[in-house]
Amino acid sequence: MLSVSLSQSVRRVLRAQVVCVLAVIGAVLAVAGVCAIFGGGAEALRAFAVPRVKAVAFGGVLGILSTAITARNVLQSSRAVAAGSHLGSAPLYSGLLGKILLVAGGTLLGLIYFDLGPLSIVLGYSTMPVAYLWAALPTNRPRPPKREINQVH
Repeated sequence: MLSVSLSQSVRRVLRAQVVCVLAVIGAVLAVAGVCAIFGGGAEALRAFAVPRVKAVAFGGVLGILSTAITARNVLQSSRAVAAGSHLGSAPLYSGLLGKILLVAGGTLLGLIYFDLGPLSIVLGYSTMPVAYLWAALPTNRPRPPKREINQVH
């Protein structure tokens, strides 16, 4: 099995998250375009699409920040364990609290201050687990050559 560094894995997940958020934004724009064609025109397109795209992007940014916090906490935890600390999992749990506060506070900020739609924020944020799963899929990387075992006859 290939060894992948933490930074490579984080970059892969972040790229997958950006692609997923852009795909959801594209889907929102496609639905808005269909609605505009069949009955609303440009004004309906603007009224439907703009707030939803902003909310999906906002939720996506929350997801990306959440991933960055998790990556930082995993790095701190692995360094603590490598240094022989018995409190290696402390950064994971303390970081989880920060992550929860970021997501809850960010969602409230989006709802109250920016007047964004809750379902669209959740839709943008929900791209995070999809991106994790997508980034975890095996790729078609070349496998290292098999070692030959020298047999004695």
